[in-house]
Amino acid sequence: MMIIRLLILFFLAGALPVQAGPVLPEAFGTVVRLSMADNVREWPPETIYEHVNGEAELLKRFGAVSLSYALYEGSGETTLSVDLVDLGVPENAFGLLSLYTGCDASPEEISGTLVFIGTYTSYARRGPFFIRVDVDAEDGASLTREFLKVLSGVLPAPEALPPVLGVLQQAARAPCEVGYHPEDVDYDLEAGPGYLWTAPGGQECFARLFPSGDEANTFASKLESKGIETVMTREKAVAWSKTASEGARIYLDKTLDKVVEVVR
Repeated sequence: MMIIRLLILFFLAGALPVQAGPVLPEAFGTVVRLSMADNVREWPPETIYEHVNGEAELLKRFGAVSLSYALYEGSGETTLSVDLVDLGVPENAFGLLSLYTGCDASPEEISGTLVFIGTYTSYARRGPFFIRVDVDAEDGASLTREFLKVLSGVLPAPEALPPVLGVLQQAARAPCEVGYHPEDVDYDLEAGPGYLWTAPGGQECFARLFPSGDEANTFASKLESKGIETVMTREKAVAWSKTASEGARIYLDKTLDKVVEVVR
């Protein structure tokens, strides 16, 4: 009898549904009304390639928890599709959006969602969510804005980004040149996760935060052993640049002072 009960419990546990992703709106739009053409489709990290084969590994590297997809149809042949990727934490979504947008466009904010509007394809971020919207319509930008306004109302309130990002955006040559990667921020050195940015002088800079000062010092020593001369440490933070100059050292030194003020 005990074995039968265990088998029943095992079967029920296996039959439990996978936790669903965020709810997407059923319809939106005022001038042009679009409605969801079918049920929302969802993929876990292991099968994301079924939907976005060429980008699957990139999304997984940035911490993809799930990918949700929906297609909306309106009058005529107007369509809008959305990929909503849950990346777990806001900094992962920030880093991925930075890769897709760079400094080619200026962002807008729609009800707490940051978006780079394009004629046909737009990219956005809200908390840990990375969002791509594709529109087949003459006025795709307006439809995207309407959709994101409705979507923002059903997604959770956006979580704040780590304050260190604000410090680096102020210290960088331009705020759009600051990025984040949850794996190797510097692939040549296999160093990550962390932040990367371009300094006003044009040199590439990198930074990592550690749980303790001892770990930060150990990591700094490893960088120096690999031939990196411009390495600066401050409490639990390490910053480095492959540009070996006194100016680069002074810049990183001042930047780290500001970083530790917000992460203490």
